[in-house]
Amino acid sequence: MTDTTIFQLSQPGTFSDPLTEVLRNGARVLLAQAVEAEIAIAAAEKEDLGARDRAGCDPLFRLHSRRWAASNLDFGTLAPVRDPRLRILSFDYDVSSFRGATTVADFPPAVASHPSYVVVFRKEANRNPLIVDAMTAWFLELVDGRKTVDEIVRQLDREASISASASWAQWIENLFLWGLIGLRQVNSNA
Repeated sequence: MTDTTIFQLSQPGTFSDPLTEVLRNGARVLLAQAVEAEIAIAAAEKEDLGARDRAGCDPLFRLHSRRWAASNLDFGTLAPVRDPRLRILSFDYDVSSFRGATTVADFPPAVASHPSYVVVFRKEANRNPLIVDAMTAWFLELVDGRKTVDEIVRQLDREASISASASWAQWIENLFLWGLIGLRQVNSNA
């Protein structure tokens, strides 16, 4: 008498082992997150923003001041003006993991589950989306053209104690140089 072992063969395309199922579900989640981010960015790029006020977006004339130049000490007294063609998108996961991925094989094995922020410009601006940190996203959300840089930095510090940095002037200058904000003199008579 011979011992016979019977193996159950699964149908092509089906898997019965739990590890494969876990991997498949993880891949589905990654793909869903990547597609969600791409659709949100594409929708924001095509969004009709209504206002056509271009204040603060012209790279040559983003500084509106009575003075011909501004020093680091002057930034606090100026009001930042956000480019009206930009939107800030928030995600519950790290979208930077998908940056540069052109195929599913380029996806990371897993995505960190911390918030991430993407600044998206309207297509007409001819600019790529930018991944920014939480403080930059929050600062840009607070920019309304009326509050000065000092007022916004104080509000950030009061609400989150994250802005009390000696390098805030350099940070504001970088936002200005990246074209995310313009700066204008506040009319003290208004």
